[in-house]
Formats: sequence, C-alpha cells, structure tokens
Amino acid sequence: MSTLSAIFSNNSSSSAIIIPGGPTLSYPELFHQVQLFQRQITDLYELRVQDVVAIVLPNSLEFTVSFLAVTLLRNVAAPLNPNYTENEFKFYFEDSKSKAVIVPKGWSQQNKAAVKAANAFGVSVTEAAWDNSRGQIVLNAPSGSNHRGKYKEQEPNPGDVALLLHTSGTTGRPKG
Repeated sequence: MSTLSAIFSNNSSSSAIIIPGGPTLSYPELFHQVQLFQRQITDLYELRVQDVVAIVLPNSLEFTVSFLAVTLLRNVAAPLNPNYTENEFKFYFEDSKSKAVIVPKGWSQQNKAAVKAANAFGVSVTEAAWDNSRGQIVLNAPSGSNHRGKYKEQEPNPGDVALLLHTSGTTGRPKG
C-alpha cells in the first residue's frame, strides 16, 4: 500500500500539472510548492494529525497544492463547493469538525458565505492566492491567528484518512 507522497518520488522534469494561463510545474516544482504551502499553514495553525481542513477553492493550482499539502501533513482535506449557501457551509463545518478553511483571496473582505459560516463556528479562515512575483501560493489569515504551529515534515501513513466527501444521502441530510 502506498500514499499520495509516492507521486513525488518521480524527479522527472516532465509536467506534473499544467494550469491554462498559469504556470506549468514539474514533479519537483509541484512538490516544492506543496512544501512552501505546508510551511505557511503550519506557521498559521497548530494542526494535529487527522485534523480536518476544509478547502473552498475553485479548480486551480491553489486547490491542487492545498489538497496535496494538507493531506501530506497527515490532515484530512474536505473540499467544499464554493457556491454552497451559508447554512450548507455551517452544516459541513459542524459535521466535519473543521479546524480551518482555505478560501480564495478577498473572500474575508467580501464576507462570503463560507467566511460567515466559519466565523459562526470558530473555524479559522485562510485566504490563498498565487503570487506571480514570489512564484508561489501565498496564504493570509485576515482575522489573524494565535495558533502558531511549527512545520514538521512527516511521512503519511497508509492508514491515514486523506479525504472527506459528503454524499446527499437518502435522509435529506448529507453523510460524510
């Protein structure tokens, strides 16, 4: 049994990810972006193994890197549709016991539904955006963070849960 980290054993200069209108990254470049992201998020939050981090981003480099970074930190990624209503976000945050949520840059200032729901449940909000001048995704916690953690490289275990998805369910309440 292997883990997601196995994809980075390929040190090829071949393209690992191609973003239309954006960067194309090789496997080593993608892994470097994942590590930069991990350092930032662990500087912001003290996440424990298997804590849930909600990801409310459109399909993008930011989504791909955040998903890989979260799961390779041995946390659980919970991708959510950016178009959910505030009540839907509240349900998912409460059900998943999310510790943090990653949203697009500017969402806190715009007070989007995901941000309102996160604030109602005490879920830490972090904005993510690609910064061309720095050549990396930059994280910002607009509300500030007093949970400073420390980056510690870890090898995921095959038994770790990496992904939490909800189904619509037959009862009208989604199930994780």
